[in-house]
Amino acid sequence: DWKDLRSILPRNGNDFWLSSMAGVYAIAVPDKLLSVKIEDLYVEESGYTHCYIAKSGDAKADANRLLDEFGLGMRKKRAGGADGKPGSVWALVTRGGPSVLCRRRAGLSGNDRTLSTEERLRRTTLKFTTVNLEQLRMHAEANQDAFYLTSWSGVDAEVCKKRVMALQVEKDQGTMAAERFSICLIAETRNCKDATKHINLHCGLGCRSTAVRSRHQAGCVVLLLPDGPLALEAAATAAPPAATGAVAKATGEDSDSESSSSSSSSS
Repeated sequence: DWKDLRSILPRNGNDFWLSSMAGVYAIAVPDKLLSVKIEDLYVEESGYTHCYIAKSGDAKADANRLLDEFGLGMRKKRAGGADGKPGSVWALVTRGGPSVLCRRRAGLSGNDRTLSTEERLRRTTLKFTTVNLEQLRMHAEANQDAFYLTSWSGVDAEVCKKRVMALQVEKDQGTMAAERFSICLIAETRNCKDATKHINLHCGLGCRSTAVRSRHQAGCVVLLLPDGPLALEAAATAAPPAATGAVAKATGEDSDSESSSSSSSSS
């Protein structure tokens, strides 16, 4: 059963690859894996030494349940493939040192877009602090012309941090938020549109050329600040956020680029 993989994954830190095959019985998976590629490597070239295979009543959903619980491993995004179909979930691990994928990742910059947002978040030097909306407004007012304001609806603060890691603040130059700013203040809110409109009205646009395009939905407002005494003090002394309504945790992400020459549905 796919739940048995829970006893395998924790022993391997982040150096594992987990995926699924819809419509494929566990006994047939080893043959199918001969033609599966992980990024540009065939499975046997990836440096993993062991493959654990389990049956599943909903292969894609069960694979993503494990990824939500243990992290993405070496994947960039969650598993894709056919919805609601039985099949197999499989996990590659190594017992003989780092895999080829792990060694590749180790040599990359923490802001490299080849890395998952989860891995970039682990490596970042960007300082995250959760505040309430009034505190966020105060720090925007104190850093006029230097702050960057944005928002995401339907996410909580933890999911929002991953969104920040993928944020480009200068799209023409491709500058990532974590490369330009040092402090990130996050405030959960019941209405992203009202919150960002209020801050823009009282504090201006900061270093944006246009106002934030937010929705009248619950989510998170984000204020990015440059390094400086006031910004660092804000991060160190910010109080917990005020209680807000529940926000739905975002789970929808596209699948990784993983290909197979077989006709099975693999992701």
